[in-house]
Amino acid sequence: MGRRPRIEYEGAVYHVIQRGNNKEHIFADDLDKEYLLRQMDECRRSLGFRLFGYVVMGNHYHLLLKTERKPLNKIMHRINGNFARYFNMKHQRSGTCFSGTVQGDPSPGRTLSLRRPQVHSPQSRGGGDIAYRNRLCV
Repeated sequence: MGRRPRIEYEGAVYHVIQRGNNKEHIFADDLDKEYLLRQMDECRRSLGFRLFGYVVMGNHYHLLLKTERKPLNKIMHRINGNFARYFNMKHQRSGTCFSGTVQGDPSPGRTLSLRRPQVHSPQSRGGGDIAYRNRLCV
């Protein structure tokens, strides 16, 4: 059975989760994370969306964003496609970087709680990964 269609409309606020393929690490170092952040900023300017916050971990990332001119699937296709090309070239590999489709549905009730995300330190869970996190209204 296929996945249910995503609800998309202009002005929707999404909590997006994108995981690495097979839950593998997709950010080998801080340069990879910084490249993703630059891609998000470039896409924000060209495709028109508001980025309220993000968390970038070793094998996945979260975004809190509001669509404006383009639907979520176009935004995420551009961000993930650009990152995958960069990552594959840099690490001399081929194939997909990300697992399945982007996880993210608009849910107004949940949005309010996500405006103050509780991000747990990876060190408190025994991991050594540093999370890139930010709360911003752009």
